[in-house]
Amino acid sequence: MDRDFRSLVAWLLHFLNGLAVLGGAIFLTWLWLQLGGESPYRHAVGTALVVGWVLFVLNLLRLYVFRRGSGENEDYILSHGGAGGGVRVAVEAIRNELKAAAEQLPEVTRCKISIMRPGPKRVKIHAAYNAREGSNILEISEKLRKVLREKFQEMVPLGEGARVEVEIDFESFAGKAPKKADREEEGAGPEPPPFTGPKYPVDEDS
Repeated sequence: MDRDFRSLVAWLLHFLNGLAVLGGAIFLTWLWLQLGGESPYRHAVGTALVVGWVLFVLNLLRLYVFRRGSGENEDYILSHGGAGGGVRVAVEAIRNELKAAAEQLPEVTRCKISIMRPGPKRVKIHAAYNAREGSNILEISEKLRKVLREKFQEMVPLGEGARVEVEIDFESFAGKAPKKADREEEGAGPEPPPFTGPKYPVDEDS
């Protein structure tokens, strides 16, 4: 299941839960109003009514926090590297550069990047990549994590106390590993032309 789809489903579940709590709070309010002052159940219904509205408010707060922390809710990230002030860097530009840097690794055939802001001083980079067949996944993942972290800090130097988290997901193998002969040919220079004998005229010492 795709990561964005999972986030949407989770948000919808929170939303439906909020509607259920709201419906219960409204019903308890109506029931409390219908009960007379002499009813022995009025106090119990009133207590449940207060609890219902408190749960509804808490559910709204949870929905708001979940929505802010689960997606790319900001178009820019403020860089604190400039001496004259901060620079706002577009998230789209950062994502494109990180993707390009990841796919420059010879073992990585494809990489999807998403950037999230769980908090004011936290940045989470999520990378989902495909690798060539026969690649060492643990080794590539650590190499990819280092490349993404360095590239992000190069583009967006953050202030003190900020934290950059890099989350790596390996999706599948895609693309065959280059053959040994091909790798040797890539590292070697062009071959000299074959010897076809002496070329005339040949200078001779007198």
